[in-house]
Amino acid sequence: MKSLILALATLHAVAALPQVSKCQNSAAQMNAAPLPPGVFIQQKLSATPTTPGAKMSKIRYGPFSMKPMQMIENEPYFTNQMPCQNCFITAMEANLEDDAGKTININEGAWLHHMVLYLRGLDRRDLICGRLTAAGIGGQRIFASGNERNPVRLNTKGDYGLKVDNDDKITLLYDLVNNLETPQNFWVTMMYEYVPMSSPEAASYTEAQLAWLDITDCGDSEAPPQRGVYSVTSSPDLWVPKQDYKLLTAFGHVHDGGQMVQAMAGNKSVCDSAQLYGRSEGFIEPMSGPGTMNPGMQHVSDVGSCVDFGVVKAGTPMSVVAKYDTNKNPLNKEMDGHDQTIMGISFVYVAPVDGATSGAEAVPAT
Repeated sequence: MKSLILALATLHAVAALPQVSKCQNSAAQMNAAPLPPGVFIQQKLSATPTTPGAKMSKIRYGPFSMKPMQMIENEPYFTNQMPCQNCFITAMEANLEDDAGKTININEGAWLHHMVLYLRGLDRRDLICGRLTAAGIGGQRIFASGNERNPVRLNTKGDYGLKVDNDDKITLLYDLVNNLETPQNFWVTMMYEYVPMSSPEAASYTEAQLAWLDITDCGDSEAPPQRGVYSVTSSPDLWVPKQDYKLLTAFGHVHDGGQMVQAMAGNKSVCDSAQLYGRSEGFIEPMSGPGTMNPGMQHVSDVGSCVDFGVVKAGTPMSVVAKYDTNKNPLNKEMDGHDQTIMGISFVYVAPVDGATSGAEAVPAT
């Protein structure tokens, strides 16, 4: 994501290892292929909240007018559409829809290539990288999705959520692809579950934050494409927390060819996020017809998540490793036929242990 250039942070490494627990198994999603053993996939959100005292909000951002065979890369969309104010967001999920509200996907020539949500407000800063400078966007990254559209839930075990204040605003950074030879309108949608601060249940909630571990550190998230079997890593001390954090949930993101994303604490993986391909028809290109770029190619459809997987101690250096095997799953192609760049990101949601004060830890670049 070329527009995701972030300000570099001042980080200091002190070695220690966190407590670790492995991910649990989960049932396969409806109409999808069975899951590999040991892989947990977060349940899709519905219109009905599952959290006591919570409400649901679905927002359609757009429309985004797409020309035939067009890719719109990393455009900011500043909006006043908020799921809530003075609340804790407990779960989120992205999707791509047409004008009629129908979900559209790769098998119909439509890509939610990337999207990122920033929370903008007083003193909002990214947990790891401080002040964000990409596309003039300042604020705090709270969510991201590729076309796999993985949901995230912060309160599976315990009362945790992303705190939204009264004056906060959301900015969407979107990257969309129309592979059809006709113009289309796309809508990026977000489903939010949230607990109002006015509700009695909110009194027990602790603020969570997103620790964005990226193979480019505080860079643009894109690395040159390679073929074969290999690993790409961030700096070993990408993030060194200054306090103890509970590891609430995490999942990885790659481009096609990626097999695994590992969130590392010291030299030990604390979350292995498997990258799964073509588990449902929306993520498999047809053999021919409108929108087909790579006939029959299976793309990333699901990613493994870790839930309630330990504590990272103050001074423990955290980093990320992305593992690729393009012999197993080939790189995707750009519209000009070149290999697409690769990514490797672990989205790790954390909260201070025992409700200690949270906040951005990075020292913004000057």
